[in-house]
Amino acid sequence: MTERWLPVVGYEGRYEVSDLGRVRRMARSVICWHGPRIMSARLLVARFQWTCGTFGYRIVKLLDAAGRVRSRKIHRLVLQAFIGQAPVGHIGLHNDGNTENNALGNLRWGTYLENSADKVRHGTQLRGEQVCTAKLKVGDVQEIKRSGESALAIGRRFGVSDQQVYDIRRGRAWKWVAA
Repeated sequence: MTERWLPVVGYEGRYEVSDLGRVRRMARSVICWHGPRIMSARLLVARFQWTCGTFGYRIVKLLDAAGRVRSRKIHRLVLQAFIGQAPVGHIGLHNDGNTENNALGNLRWGTYLENSADKVRHGTQLRGEQVCTAKLKVGDVQEIKRSGESALAIGRRFGVSDQQVYDIRRGRAWKWVAA
């Protein structure tokens, strides 16, 4: 099977993306302060976008026509080039849950709800203290569920709102944690 290359949408004539999830700069001449210069074609190095304590998506830095550097997610570049623009309210989804696998066969446009269902199915859904913004630990939640104190008092003690305490006690938040 041969690798297919298409122009990156919005960067035609400058960059191409492959159906295997690779991005390359096309050869071109540019005018610099010291005169014309030929930029050779080369593959771009994909980096990881850091998200909430874990590596997130592979990104590349692209230079636009105005000379600004822009970070772009590779899976979106692949989908835009080979499938087309995302329908309203859709995002790029990885079928296998592996954000490093940006091959066209592993990608599709889908809704945020489908993305959430995929995360549960793949076991990549962060919950509880795995979330970098979580204020509580599992032990704290167990204590909140067992405590007879008022929601206001216990909320002040743990630095959360009384509504959060109510949600924990009623099973709307942290429901997988047993008292």
